Amino acid sequence: MEIAPIWITFPALAGIIGLRYLALSGVAYWYFHRRSAHRFSARRVSTEKLRPSQVRREIGWSLSATIFFALAGVAVLEGVRAGIMPVYFRAEERGWPYLIFSLPLLIFLHETYFYFTHRWMHRPKVFRRVHYAHHQSRNPTPFASFAFHPWEAIVEAAALPLLLLIVPAHYGVVLAFLLFMTVLGITNHLGYEIYPKGTATHWFGRWWVGPTHHSQHH
Repeated sequence: MEIAPIWITFPALAGIIGLRYLALSGVAYWYFHRRSAHRFSARRVSTEKLRPSQVRREIGWSLSATIFFALAGVAVLEGVRAGIMPVYFRAEERGWPYLIFSLPLLIFLHETYFYFTHRWMHRPKVFRRVHYAHHQSRNPTPFASFAFHPWEAIVEAAALPLLLLIVPAHYGVVLAFLLFMTVLGITNHLGYEIYPKGTATHWFGRWWVGPTHHSQHH
């Protein structure tokens, strides 16, 4: 597969990532916070009133973060071009069982990476310089899903090329992984609990972060 030069891939990726963020976050915000807010009022995590300035701030930080996610995408494409990123394009190359297994593997490794980097970002000195911008939203909306200070955006964006250096992945799996992580970030910042009652006490639910838990974290 021929890969376009950086001067094409970087703006293209930045545009795609930014539009994907605005579209998915915008639909979630419109549906839960505008269109059906009354319908889901019993599932709203916080009664704190949202201010337009908060939403604008979340969108601003998120759009600036897309620059670093686009750079990570460029790093992956250039790694594939150089032959150091084991991203492949034919399912038969490693077989369907591995292709299916590689998606939960990427998710597990990413969540492990996120857990330890997140703990590091909550160290007091690091928090003020790196993570505080994200926690400015005490009652987050879906637009906060990418609302990172540039330093935090670098840490978050670095996960993809680092993972793909060690995990061979079909390009379709990579796209599915990115979509899954985007949707997960939006649901965690939704402001409304979407999981069934009792999820937090279920053996699997205790390991799964939902909107309520994440809002309390904020």
